[in-house]
Amino acid sequence: MNKPTPETLDLLGTWRLLAIEEWTDGECTNPYLYGMEPNGLIHYLPGNRMAAVIAMDHRPRMSTAFKTASLEELASAARAFTAYAGRFSREGNRVVHHIEVNSYENDVGADYVRFISYDKGNLVFSSPSYGKDDHKCITKAIWRKLTAGD
Repeated sequence: MNKPTPETLDLLGTWRLLAIEEWTDGECTNPYLYGMEPNGLIHYLPGNRMAAVIAMDHRPRMSTAFKTASLEELASAARAFTAYAGRFSREGNRVVHHIEVNSYENDVGADYVRFISYDKGNLVFSSPSYGKDDHKCITKAIWRKLTAGD
């Protein structure tokens, strides 16, 4: 197993999702992009491996078993959940998730770039900006590191 580099040591471990926010022109325009109580975990392992699962809050339970659920229920569940895993690399305040498996198959082989900051001990990932030139948006995901007792 590869030893973690000093640059990746602060990421190692398991983090619980606290919030996902959307910011426009430097102002928080949607503090509850995935609902008030999103659910998610991100794991960073030595050897630069990572995995993430994220679910919107209050996802409805399906009326039947997964294999027999209606297309409408399956579509609703898929829109409210994402999972991906692969390698990661880091340079300064920039981490890149190199996607090897993804609940959205089209992103396999893609790189997810995030910018790292910390706020009150929480890890904050900010996306690259998107949107129109006159309104630049970013998404911020806020994570709390789990301890052995969590």
